Amino acid sequence: MGFQHIWNTEILYQFSTTYYYETSCNVMHWMTEERHYRLDFVTFARLLGFGSDDSSFSEIHDERNLTDHEIAFMYVDPSTADGLSRGLKPFFYILNNLFR
Repeated sequence: MGFQHIWNTEILYQFSTTYYYETSCNVMHWMTEERHYRLDFVTFARLLGFGSDDSSFSEIHDERNLTDHEIAFMYVDPSTADGLSRGLKPFFYILNNLFR
């Protein structure tokens, strides 16, 4: 079971700006419209549609670092930059901030 709606870009920006991951208790914190939210990571993963079958996959930080060539597709070609994004495409920018 996961979210089945169009994402609100403004809410995603607020989430990524205030996001904090508390490693000691595996809890995520963020603020939206001046209200503090917290959610454990397992519940967050389930809301995104991940279940117990997905727990056998390797964690992203267990993987080797990718080479510059392997991640080049995530970056905007500087000659065609629109002036709004610096480097990472907006989708990958948000993911980077969520999972770093």
